[in-house]
Amino acid sequence: MKMYNVNRSTIEEWRRRFGLPMIQISSHKKYIRREDLMKWENEMKDGVCEVN
Repeated sequence: MKMYNVNRSTIEEWRRRFGLPMIQISSHKKYIRREDLMKWENEMKDGVCEVN
């Protein structure tokens, strides 16, 4: 969230609508691996990801 200066609800929206890969430990603990984030971001820029 700090990296993109967005709040938690924006991250959740990206996860639901754009397939942002997250590791969910519990409802309050969710993580994104940096390499997964960078891959997802590049796919979004290239138009590879589908919008749900």
